[in-house]
Amino acid sequence: MADYYVTTWTTADGAPSVVRTISQTADGWLWLAATDGLYRFDGKTFESVSNSPDFPREAKGGVSVTFAGADGNLWIGVQGGRTARLHDGRWELFGAETDMGNVSIIARDTGGTMWAACSSGLFWLDGKTWRNVGVALGIRQAEPLDNLYADVDGSLWIATSSRVYHFGAGASVVESTGIELADGGDFVPSPEGDLYIISSDGQIKQIPSAGRHPLRHHGSNDEPKNGHLSEFNGDGSLWSIQCSNRICSVPKGTQFPEDSSVAALKTEEGTPDVRGGMTDLFSFAAITDEPPPEVLAAGHDRCIVPIKPQYVDAWLRPLPGDLTALYAILDDRARPYYEHRLAA
Repeated sequence: MADYYVTTWTTADGAPSVVRTISQTADGWLWLAATDGLYRFDGKTFESVSNSPDFPREAKGGVSVTFAGADGNLWIGVQGGRTARLHDGRWELFGAETDMGNVSIIARDTGGTMWAACSSGLFWLDGKTWRNVGVALGIRQAEPLDNLYADVDGSLWIATSSRVYHFGAGASVVESTGIELADGGDFVPSPEGDLYIISSDGQIKQIPSAGRHPLRHHGSNDEPKNGHLSEFNGDGSLWSIQCSNRICSVPKGTQFPEDSSVAALKTEEGTPDVRGGMTDLFSFAAITDEPPPEVLAAGHDRCIVPIKPQYVDAWLRPLPGDLTALYAILDDRARPYYEHRLAA
């Protein structure tokens, strides 16, 4: 990559072996949720925070998620359904009225309310206690929560393992968006302010009912940063590690069909662990072909091959040596029409 230096840290440098999430607080520290605890990184040295004397004993163990809030606080979710907050240099534990299960995401809405997506439901922080409010708000009890997105208008977007809900600012119950998921997903705002969700099986879906809010994507450089599984970069391209459990890039200007999956290859040695970080991923390639006329007219000489949803399992689990079946999937590809517009 031009104008960039790529540095890799391993366990030999003190880095944790498996990282689940990364957050950056306003003071510049990077905080890493790892399977063996919480780490922080100053650009040179990794420090195991979980082993420090002032770290609460009850929060020791694998950390499932980190969240850096705009109020300066750092939140962590610990395996076993516990949470802790770092405030003004001191740690504080928060209990729950019922078992939280695994804490997947912690979020803070524009009104300052703290939310947590957990395997046992949707929780909100009532003073010092997390309360399970998912069922009361209309979320099915059997649906574990996978992700949250606190929108700029004060509302909350909620992804369970099977569908997407919207909890409007001032609303008393959630509304279903009608968007179905295979196994949860990751919310990602585009530079234009549209909201997408990338499902765990690689399907890219825009949320039409979200409307367009330019402030979704453009935050201050001084704001805290929280990592996601999918992100739009500066030129408008979408990068994700959820395209059929592979890393992929989708060029700016692509208008996604309702269900999109990208045909991709990886090395036999590489095994991405989407929920627990990338492990031993040696190389990756998206399969491309000659572009359709509208993509060629936009200046691109190649185009990714989108495969139909009904072929995803066959692509990911092919019969050994049956190249004919794989070529047939590529030939019977989805053929969307790609729209683009010139940047101002």
